[in-house]
Amino acid sequence: MATTLGSISSSTDMESYVKQTDLLSITANTTISIPAGYYIVDIIIRNTTGNSIVGGVRVGTTDGGADVVLALIVGGSSIQAIPDAQILKRVFSVSGATTLYIQAVTLWNSASINLHFILKKFV
Repeated sequence: MATTLGSISSSTDMESYVKQTDLLSITANTTISIPAGYYIVDIIIRNTTGNSIVGGVRVGTTDGGADVVLALIVGGSSIQAIPDAQILKRVFSVSGATTLYIQAVTLWNSASINLHFILKKFV
């Protein structure tokens, strides 16, 4: 039996409606691609080491940018959902994928993080 949520009416449709994109064992600046027509619902971050990231983590649509997340403090051995107020930009392109740059503000400090982006389709 299929469930209905708005115009979504099958489990296959539901899988394309909500997407989780994971970046695991990040120890240096990297990127992630947000597919066209998706927006960020949540970002979850887990530091798997005892080392804090000096200056925090920033996420931007340009190299060195922080227009998505500005200097999120990431303590050693921590896990957190980034608060809604700290996700400054959620919606991107409807016509092409958007690259997001994930960077330490100052220094990775031998930290290793897992990032989980929960995305939802809007077109």
